[in-house]
Amino acid sequence: MFHVQNAQNINADSKLDAGIYLLQAAIAAHHSTSIEFSQTNWSEITTCYDQLLKLHSSEMFALNRIAAASYVNDANSSYAALDIWEVNNGEKAQSCAIRADIARRDGDKNCAQVHYEKAILLEPDEGIKRFLLSRIDELSS
Repeated sequence: MFHVQNAQNINADSKLDAGIYLLQAAIAAHHSTSIEFSQTNWSEITTCYDQLLKLHSSEMFALNRIAAASYVNDANSSYAALDIWEVNNGEKAQSCAIRADIARRDGDKNCAQVHYEKAILLEPDEGIKRFLLSRIDELSS
């Protein structure tokens, strides 16, 4: 845990020189040291993903960056980023789940349900399917 907490303290200048593992540790630190979800520093996490993508082109880094940025940006910007990602990578369970989560946070329950259902159809993992089903259940409460 010591290294993860220290990774969170790297500043913007040192991020430019950071390697892939240090940046991933910084992301983990931001997630694990926030006392509450609402206190997560999504801006810093997005910046870490920007740096990761400069070092290593990865569809999952790009998708995770979109997910992190969706907590900073408006829904339309996030949908546009997802549209571009899906043109390049295809519609995947993860992209559908992110689209659903953005819609849920934006108050569009119908759109959220449609995309959670798409994610469930595309997702092979039963545990993740159960989680996505629980998200659908939460929409009606």
